[in-house]
Amino acid sequence: MTSLSAAEARAHLERLIDQVNADSEPGTITGPRGNAVPPVHPRAEGIDAPYLR
Repeated sequence: MTSLSAAEARAHLERLIDQVNADSEPGTITGPRGNAVPPVHPRAEGIDAPYLR
C-alpha cells in the first residue's frame, strides 16, 4: 500500500487515480487532520457490488 501526503496526492491526483484503478489497491493519503484511504471502485476488481448501484 502506497502512502502519500495530502499535498502529493493533490499535485498528482490523476496519476493517483490511475494507479489505484490499475492496482485495485488503495493507498493512504496522510495529512495533519488525519488519514484517508481512497476507495477502489468494485468494477476495478471485477466485483459487482449491487449495494453501490
